[in-house]
Amino acid sequence: AWSLRTLGHAAYITPDAHTLKDYFVKQLDNNLKFYHATYVTGNPNQLGVYDGSGSGSFKVAASAPWQDDFLTWSFGYL
Repeated sequence: AWSLRTLGHAAYITPDAHTLKDYFVKQLDNNLKFYHATYVTGNPNQLGVYDGSGSGSFKVAASAPWQDDFLTWSFGYL
């Protein structure tokens, strides 16, 4: 969630004329598409909780509720 939020900040704050603007925007878009495909339209779990059970996702042994909340907040923020 932290890196996703920071990538969003970089994409937003980089001036439109800068050569890295398109790169940051593309990387952010790729990340958002991955999470949407994996956890929204893919095979989300029955409770809608981020637990790594979506198709093609990485496995998570345990995740604190605040981590799930921060990831959810990051998506809304972006």
